[in-house]
Amino acid sequence: MQESQPQKKIRDVFRKIGKTVQVQAEIASLRLQIRKKEGQKREIYQKIGEKVYSLFPKGLVKNSALISMCEELKKLEEEIKDLEEKIASLLEEPGEEKQEGGEISEEGIEEEIEE
Repeated sequence: MQESQPQKKIRDVFRKIGKTVQVQAEIASLRLQIRKKEGQKREIYQKIGEKVYSLFPKGLVKNSALISMCEELKKLEEEIKDLEEKIASLLEEPGEEKQEGGEISEEGIEEEIEE
């Protein structure tokens, strides 16, 4: 039994669709592999930066661009420390006591509240 012309055209269309789907699936797989490798690169960049920064206080960084970035990081660390100290001082304002878990209770409450 021979295929009719319309049947042949339908078969060809389905082959093309199947091929397109297969190609798109392979492209998606390759893009996923690229994203994974880019993530690995970012992790290595971060490790390189952390290593350079650990050498900075010891005077072992000689590149002026790296020194500049390390100084910028040091300044940011100092600013973060100052902000954290401000938070701590706000949590320890007079008239309040700091309790475990960072909770604050007012002084002068002597009775327990019954539930």
